Amino acid sequence: MRFQLIFLVSFLSINIFGQNPRIAKFSISQVSIDAVLISWSMNTGSTCSDLVVQRSINGIDFLDVYTYPGVCGIADSIQDYNWIDINPIPYAINYYRLKLDQTDYSKIKSLDLN
Repeated sequence: MRFQLIFLVSFLSINIFGQNPRIAKFSISQVSIDAVLISWSMNTGSTCSDLVVQRSINGIDFLDVYTYPGVCGIADSIQDYNWIDINPIPYAINYYRLKLDQTDYSKIKSLDLN
C-alpha cells in the first residue's frame, strides 16, 4: 500500500505539475520570422524512448508536430537535442511541451510570434 501511494504521488507530480526528472532542460526561442528552435537535454541514465514535440495555440489542446525517435540519456552525462519548427502558428502565442512514453510531459513553454 505504501509503495502504491508513493508511486501515485510521483505520477501526479510529474503529470499535473509538468515535472519530468528525465528532462534536465527544455527551452524554446525564435530563430527567424517563421522558425522556432526547441532545445532539450536528457538527464543521465534515462531510458531510450521516442520523444514527441507538441504545439498548441491555447496551452490546453496540444498536437504532435515532431517525433524524435529513440531519445536516450547517456549513462554518465547529460545529452542535448534540438529541433527547429519551421511551421509555427504566425501572429499567435505558440505553446510547446515534450511528451515521453505517452504519459510524461515537460513543463509548457510559450513564445509570442506577433
